[in-house]
Amino acid sequence: MASSVTCFDNIIGLTRTPCNDYSGLSTDYTTSDSGLYLDELIPLSSWESVLNCKVGENVFTFMEKARSQAIIDFRIDATAKLVEYNRLLRKPFTGRIGKVKRSAALTSLNSGYYYGIVLRMDDVVSGEVIITDIGTLFDTTGNVTVLIYNNLNTLVDSQVVNTTANALTNNTVSITLPMHSDYVENLEYYIVVQYSGGAAPYNNEFYDECNSLCNAKKTTGNKQFGFTDYMSVSGVGLSSVADLSDVTTTSSNRCYGLTLGVKARCKVDDVWCYDEIDYTGDPTSMTVAKAIRVLSSLHLIRDISLSENLNRDTLLNGQSFREWEEQWMGEYVEMLDFIVRNMDVSKTDCFECGQEVLMGVGNIYS
Repeated sequence: MASSVTCFDNIIGLTRTPCNDYSGLSTDYTTSDSGLYLDELIPLSSWESVLNCKVGENVFTFMEKARSQAIIDFRIDATAKLVEYNRLLRKPFTGRIGKVKRSAALTSLNSGYYYGIVLRMDDVVSGEVIITDIGTLFDTTGNVTVLIYNNLNTLVDSQVVNTTANALTNNTVSITLPMHSDYVENLEYYIVVQYSGGAAPYNNEFYDECNSLCNAKKTTGNKQFGFTDYMSVSGVGLSSVADLSDVTTTSSNRCYGLTLGVKARCKVDDVWCYDEIDYTGDPTSMTVAKAIRVLSSLHLIRDISLSENLNRDTLLNGQSFREWEEQWMGEYVEMLDFIVRNMDVSKTDCFECGQEVLMGVGNIYS
């Protein structure tokens, strides 16, 4: 999934007390933040028997793979159910800020000033805007340096982008701009080029008849204005970028030769790890760990059933595991139901309360 959710890395361990046949095990196998271990659901000796590990297969290879896949599938299952149970406040947006339509080049700008676009973010915890390309419209072929500052006076990024005289040139980039900071009410990003009297930007605009800061959709359901669910935009001209903590600018529809490809979204997956997980005082967190342990066991059963290591002597034990599969699947669905109904989705600004979701066995094992 898109988000990097590191709190799952050691949510369960593989074994607490490995047998004497194994020594020097990685701490990735023996560390458990929750205190739960995969081999305590079914003893390690049973897994060894089924996998016939004495003839060359490493049981921990199977267990680690099962745990990794269980974490991925849990995040998919649980996040999907959260989205069903709690409506998204904002739909993801993919599109452009700034049109190609333009008039004459702006040759009367002040040399040494910085011109471009300011993005004023709505304060969205777990929200982000990703700039995927920077389009340039200048009167000279060459390159310009695009600077991205925020109103915390931080240079967020610097990109040397190409220009083609009198034509649009798209430059692929990948720049992620968070939408929330504890230090300001609203993050602002100043995406500017310093004018030196050489390459002059064309006078392109955001949208025809753009209202103040383009902060309202023109028509209901018009997707090209979907970015206004996340931010307001304006053209900007600055004499200095030394202090952007309290800049007062006049609203402008002018883009100064820039056009941005953007993706805006709220990372719903952040809800799992936004705060430090409390396995002692929060029953929901411990239930997440138990669900991942059960799902790991289900994946392990699948891998065992596909293993060439099964033989006549171990087949009976393998059959016993398959008999437990139905019980574990039922437990997993019940735990998923509990987690979704009790998860504190207010940790992020992605959700609003929605109608109750009816849970059922609706995943890869159904």
